[in-house]
Amino acid sequence: MEIRSMYEGLKDNDSSCEDDIIAFKLVLSENETIARQWKFIEGEGMIINAIKDNRHVIVSFNKPMVERISSRIEKYKHIGSPKGYQAIERIEPYTAKEKRAPSLNRYIEKQQNEHPIDVQIMLLSHLDEALQTKILTKLKEKIQQINGEIQGQPYQLSNGTAIIRAVVPQSRIDDLANDNAIYRIEQTALFLV
Repeated sequence: MEIRSMYEGLKDNDSSCEDDIIAFKLVLSENETIARQWKFIEGEGMIINAIKDNRHVIVSFNKPMVERISSRIEKYKHIGSPKGYQAIERIEPYTAKEKRAPSLNRYIEKQQNEHPIDVQIMLLSHLDEALQTKILTKLKEKIQQINGEIQGQPYQLSNGTAIIRAVVPQSRIDDLANDNAIYRIEQTALFLV
């Protein structure tokens, strides 16, 4: 559970939100659930962005919290307090491979040649509007830098989570997936009528 070293690795990923938030995956102990630990996680200053299953949750917090949370984990390791950390088995980076939808991974594996892919890029949920706007601006710039084309205007899901659609080179998808502000990338489903 070494947050400082994971944070240092994330800083190098040219994240569109590098100055604002950091996202990680918390893995709870075998007999724990997110529902039982929700209050503790939020009380420690972490924002729950997504629940993968009963034991895996994507959380984020702002940069000033890195030292505080790291110190509290070290304190728990040495004196067993705060006790809520006993429910956390480990803290891991949220990797580009995990952010790509399984169907997108299968599609990429089957492709023999390099060609652009139409994708939808979903930001982390529960970001405030100003931060989301800042991230979308930087993400649009990043898409253009990797020779991608933005398709229409970003839109929001009913819970306020922003999505941007773009056509990007297949080999550059992980440049986007490695971005700390990204929750998921999936191939755009196109239907012919």
